[in-house]
Amino acid sequence: MSAQQYLEESLAVSQQRAIPVMVAPCLVWLGIILVVQGQPTRAAHLWGAADKLGEPLGVTGQQLFDMPLHREIDPAARAYYAQAEATARALLGEAVFAAAWAERHSLSPDQVVVSVKAEALIRPPDGLLSG
Repeated sequence: MSAQQYLEESLAVSQQRAIPVMVAPCLVWLGIILVVQGQPTRAAHLWGAADKLGEPLGVTGQQLFDMPLHREIDPAARAYYAQAEATARALLGEAVFAAAWAERHSLSPDQVVVSVKAEALIRPPDGLLSG
């Protein structure tokens, strides 16, 4: 099972069981993978959604990696996220990144879950089909 498949399965289980403390980190990790796959816009969408879901828990962005479970899984997680976010911002430009992030962050937590479920997680890289 690939890391992406594991995360998608974890996300589905977390959503089914309504465990927001696990949904947000799954979205962050999937965003990191999407940047590597050349999908920075989709990564920004997932990070905006993760931030929104983390707000009621008092954790957003890199703070998700400060939670005990995640801190012990991979101490370098903050660095992975920081590098992926910087890459996405560089590829998209600050304005496009901010708009993509805000698109999902503006939803209610319930809408975030619905939008993530409705959107297939695997798609061609940004711009691949627009040529």
